[in-house]
Amino acid sequence: MVRDNEDVPRGLELAANDPADIVTAPGTYGRPAATLYLDRDESALSTLFWLNNDAQDVDHHAGFRGQVEILNGGMYTLRFQAVSVFRMWVDDELVAHGPVRYVPAVPEFTAVTIDLAPGEHVLHFEAHAEGLMTRTTPPVAPFVWAELVSAQDHRLPIQWVGMSLADAYPATGRRVSPLLGWIEHQDLRVLDWRSLSGDDPRWEPVSTSPTAREQLGTPLAHAAACPVGRASVMRLTETGRYIDTYAGYVLDDPAVQFLLADPSPSRSDTPDGVWHRYDLGRIRIGAVELDVETEVESIVTIAYADRLTPDGRPSPVHALSLGSTAFLQRFTVPAGITEIRPLQTLGGRYIEVRVESQRSVHVRSARFRDRDLLGKPVGAFSSPDVLLNRIWQVGIETQRSAAEDSLVDSVRERGEWLGDVVTASLGILQSGWGSSDLARRAVVHAASAARSDGLVAGCGPGELIYLGTYAAQWTAACLAIARMEQSDDLLHQLVDVARANAHAVASAIHDDGSNSLPWGFVDWGYEIGAPGADVAVLAHALMCLQAWVKWLLILDRAEEAAEWTEEVDRLTNLVRQHLPTSRSPYQSQTLAARAGVIAPSEAATTILRSVRRGFPFRPEASRLKNPTTWVDDAVTPYFLNYAGIVLLDAGFGEELRDIWRTGWGWMLEAGATTWWEVFDDRWSRCHAWSGSPTWQISQRVLGLQPAESLRGWAIQVNTLGLDQASGTVPTPHAVVRVEWTRVGDEVRWQAESDRPIQFVGEPEPVTNLARTLHLHHGDLFR
Repeated sequence: MVRDNEDVPRGLELAANDPADIVTAPGTYGRPAATLYLDRDESALSTLFWLNNDAQDVDHHAGFRGQVEILNGGMYTLRFQAVSVFRMWVDDELVAHGPVRYVPAVPEFTAVTIDLAPGEHVLHFEAHAEGLMTRTTPPVAPFVWAELVSAQDHRLPIQWVGMSLADAYPATGRRVSPLLGWIEHQDLRVLDWRSLSGDDPRWEPVSTSPTAREQLGTPLAHAAACPVGRASVMRLTETGRYIDTYAGYVLDDPAVQFLLADPSPSRSDTPDGVWHRYDLGRIRIGAVELDVETEVESIVTIAYADRLTPDGRPSPVHALSLGSTAFLQRFTVPAGITEIRPLQTLGGRYIEVRVESQRSVHVRSARFRDRDLLGKPVGAFSSPDVLLNRIWQVGIETQRSAAEDSLVDSVRERGEWLGDVVTASLGILQSGWGSSDLARRAVVHAASAARSDGLVAGCGPGELIYLGTYAAQWTAACLAIARMEQSDDLLHQLVDVARANAHAVASAIHDDGSNSLPWGFVDWGYEIGAPGADVAVLAHALMCLQAWVKWLLILDRAEEAAEWTEEVDRLTNLVRQHLPTSRSPYQSQTLAARAGVIAPSEAATTILRSVRRGFPFRPEASRLKNPTTWVDDAVTPYFLNYAGIVLLDAGFGEELRDIWRTGWGWMLEAGATTWWEVFDDRWSRCHAWSGSPTWQISQRVLGLQPAESLRGWAIQVNTLGLDQASGTVPTPHAVVRVEWTRVGDEVRWQAESDRPIQFVGEPEPVTNLARTLHLHHGDLFR
């Protein structure tokens, strides 16, 4: 069934796992289970350095000064990476603010292009060695790497010195959460290390980082961008004075101290300081930047909150974090005007700034610098249904709020969960920006951190978590990225990993319908691990193998594809055999329809009945309190990524529109400005996987979607009962303006592109296309 690849695809090789090395531990142990055909750079990350004391690797900040002489002015490329969070300046201009995530076995680096005049230039690099495994970073030994390359590919020598910044960043011993790193505490009374001259005796020589070099594989020659980000003025909503009711020591429990403070003490009390509250409008990831003027030394605390307490105050405590949380930063400032620029980035919608001082305090400037890699969208949607338009837009804003250098699931953990990426984010990226870069990076991370049995990682690249259903979805996601890019490059690059992953998935499905896949996540509220056949998991595995066969056919490997048809048939029969007795008909029939085992019309009745009996479609229905709850009638936004397409395929567009208006409209009425993880406000309040209306509207209502053949764009429209709609659909190669009007049983559909685009059925690429489409069960086809 599985054979070695006899052809040599394009690209260079990366070493594969030792088959005897069964990976069970997270962190640095995940690595490719097969060959990755990706460009790599043997010279990158070759001269890693850190301070001489390599033992300073837990919650330790270091600053480095590099000096370089430029003989010929012009454009230069600065390439860099660090163990975790970092920022870099060139001649006092901030040019990068990380981290840039990476899998240790297949690390990445990033670069910026800068214009340098002849003469001496100074680089400053600040880095934080967390010494932790978090959801975002693996526990790699401390390192920094940077090199300057000319347009002629000459590497210029940089003379580096460094110093410990332990005095400027006192270790707190407290983490933001068990999923994230340390609380940041800066002492800004300490002399600014970047102001020191190169001959200052406080600088010390740097040394190589052999431990880090041993932990890292050969790096990729590409990575996500690392922008400084945009800063915008924060909207002040309220201000006042406070008194601490839980004084204690400075770091007894900063979150408890924050929440127990009295924000409106009586006149007889002596306030401990002032507070200012801000509303960012939606949840964002980034950092607050303040200019504060104080008469005396003071302590400034910044709290980031995704929600308000019942009495309307920002809460730095996040639920579902596997332990205590404190989304706080503290800064000790001298008297006078102080600029506060956190190194760490956190997330939230509501910000509260407290200045502990009994003397005059003036916050001169308060801005928020987003770590939003996507920026303003290109895509758009408009219809006579104002609520539907708003629902489409909030999906876009949610994706912006969950896109750093990576696609993340929520501000509470910022994990790169594969299920979030492949179910909604990929489609929303296409709908809003016409780009698959961040999704491509996520599937490469998953491939780079596979178990030795071939199963790709379901979450990483820090703490690695393996989910059988997410590994199954990975294969179809790679195929979807290839369709979006209209290129088979990714399929060539990951073909061996895909084979190993397909083998791991297929081998875990037993002939009695049971399975040994790790964590068969299907949906929240869904019963996992019950004995016997889990039809929904079987359907995910079946779709994995179906996508793998299509993958092979696209690469003209029909013989190998034929070898897998027996496994496809086996899983198809298992789904068909156990479907009538499935304990969860909603999820099972939906996924069986997506896999083509049953007709969409057969599943649609079950979908509509199940959705309508769940909350908020039936207000008295049970609500999902937390991920450990099994709720028989639960309905989640996540699963509508699957069920919505089945309804559209079955011709139930008007019914789906009503579902969107009811469920997503309920979230909007409850105050959501980014979509919640489930139909309950106690979970994450910013989860892009809940954005199915956005991508389904762009692909199926505006009607432009990439063809499965990777050769052009197909037209498939569902009117949802609307009389007209218009919008913009960005693609990797063109921006297409679409509009249509319904007249009786016909729809007059027109597209105009800024560059020629290939439509399925058209002999040549065109910039304009007008067609009359005919109504058929709510769907309109070419």
